[in-house]
Amino acid sequence: MPNENEIKSEKILVKEVFSTMWFRIPEYQRPYIWSKDQVNELMDDLSFAGKDKPDSEYFLGSFVFQFKKANVKLGQEFDENDLLDGQQRMTTLLMLFACLRDLTTDSAAKADCQACIYQKGSQYKNIPERNRLVFAIRDSVQEFVDKYIKADAGTNDVEALKGISKSETDTSLKNMAGAILEIRNFLQDQEKGV
Repeated sequence: MPNENEIKSEKILVKEVFSTMWFRIPEYQRPYIWSKDQVNELMDDLSFAGKDKPDSEYFLGSFVFQFKKANVKLGQEFDENDLLDGQQRMTTLLMLFACLRDLTTDSAAKADCQACIYQKGSQYKNIPERNRLVFAIRDSVQEFVDKYIKADAGTNDVEALKGISKSETDTSLKNMAGAILEIRNFLQDQEKGV
């Protein structure tokens, strides 16, 4: 277990990030600001790496995070990592898992994508329900995540997402809705061979 306040540098696979680690976007972090250009660039890079270099490692970029021990008095129920750098990429990957989950008909793929987004609780196994990435920035952002990313079929509410992306004044919500729409379009175009 890392020491509190320790910042480490090591190679971590994305599958580890989205299966064994828990992150929190601290209150002082900037909003989600990626536009469709950055989202499409990441999607193009991931697609290229998957198709043209399937046996090679793909450097996704750096994530800088700081381990924080649980502090119930401050509203933090679990040990987490404050994400100091990489919020845009990690949030986009979270939305990618939600879109993949909602667009596939493969039940195993749906379950795997959902497990990357949040851990389903079990009272019998004493496992708490918790999100892989918690947005402490603003309650409205976490509510958006719960409704459109965490909820099964949440990204399928395309009309609501279009409305949010066009008229919402909160930068994070507007850009996250737009990013989900871009990811869905990208995945659907890939399926059609466009």
